[in-house]
Amino acid sequence: MWLAFVCLAAVLLALALPRSLAELAATPGRAATDRLIAGERVSESSFARALSALQAALRWHDAGRWHRQLGMVEIGYAQFLEPAAAAPLRAEGLQHLLVALARAPADSHAWLVLARTLLDAGERLQAAGALDWAVRTMPFDPDNAGLRALLGLALWELLEPPTQARLRSDLFAWFRREPRAVVAFAARSRRIDLVADLLAADERTSDRFTALLAELERKAMEEGPDIGEPR
Repeated sequence: MWLAFVCLAAVLLALALPRSLAELAATPGRAATDRLIAGERVSESSFARALSALQAALRWHDAGRWHRQLGMVEIGYAQFLEPAAAAPLRAEGLQHLLVALARAPADSHAWLVLARTLLDAGERLQAAGALDWAVRTMPFDPDNAGLRALLGLALWELLEPPTQARLRSDLFAWFRREPRAVVAFAARSRRIDLVADLLAADERTSDRFTALLAELERKAMEEGPDIGEPR
């Protein structure tokens, strides 16, 4: 009996040790990693520290979460580089995201980052497929409602109907949190008709959107810059 317990404890320790060592290895780059994943700019040395720490974590524990974080760090830093330097780093980050999803296909956050990366690269159909999977694997994601709604509006005609239905709720959540950001995006992207139609389900929200849009257009006329054809 005691021998069985000892063997079980040894197995559990062997399984836990690589994970613990990976966490420890990632610690020196944690601050820079978190900032890059949040979309913030960091210095070249901070990026190098995050990259090195995540690569060390992967050597201890080749898990999807480390591939996802490494991919997000590379893609996050690439957005601040010149196109020639950004392209290979973004491509490498994309590969890490694909590995992460192969290991953990239910990772909604990885699907969401993949959708944004593919859209930025002009791959609209593939981006829509990734966004469909992001919503399918996590129908309710209040922390990312704004990003999901923004991507959804950009890809609306390519999305599956269940995804559209879920993203309508995300749009309402985004509008409640940042109404002027929604209006600005709708005007800039020439999606005013679509946004107005989606928000029409709630009369009070629809009226608020119309009022803020009129305010934006009036301000643009007063200040001079053209915000683009609104409809």
